Amino acid sequence: MALELRPTFTVDLTEACNIVAERLRVGLDARRVLTRWARVPGARTEASCAGTFVWIAMPNHQQRFWSPWLQVSVIPTQAGTQLFGRFSPRPAVWTAFALSYLFLCCVIFFSSMIGLAQLMLRYHAWGFWISGIALVVVGILWWISQTGKRLAEAQMRSLRESFDAALSP
Repeated sequence: MALELRPTFTVDLTEACNIVAERLRVGLDARRVLTRWARVPGARTEASCAGTFVWIAMPNHQQRFWSPWLQVSVIPTQAGTQLFGRFSPRPAVWTAFALSYLFLCCVIFFSSMIGLAQLMLRYHAWGFWISGIALVVVGILWWISQTGKRLAEAQMRSLRESFDAALSP
């Protein structure tokens, strides 16, 4: 689980998707969580809930930098409805980490190329030092992300319990 980026789960139900979506909407409104519903533009029209998503988050007074979000997709199937849930950090945090990793990978690549060229020309290969420092920063970012995931476990459990309670009839 340490290497799992965004934990996911699925719940298969036999009821029609519009019934499940409404039950989820009513159940989440009764819980102490923030919700935001959306529908993908251009989603299939044969099912009224096709392309429906809900984002579930902790109340504002309980949100921290590491607080997770739970995104649940309502998917109509032949047998009824499938709910696909994925935990993730807030989009701003996720984007910051992803761009940081991308930037550091570029730094490592180009500084390694510079170091290799310096080595081939028999110069002092200081480019490898930059690669090493960037690798250390990558390790620190990974450690920070793992720490944030551990800090968010209780809130992830709380969000999942609210989701499960909202589904129960």
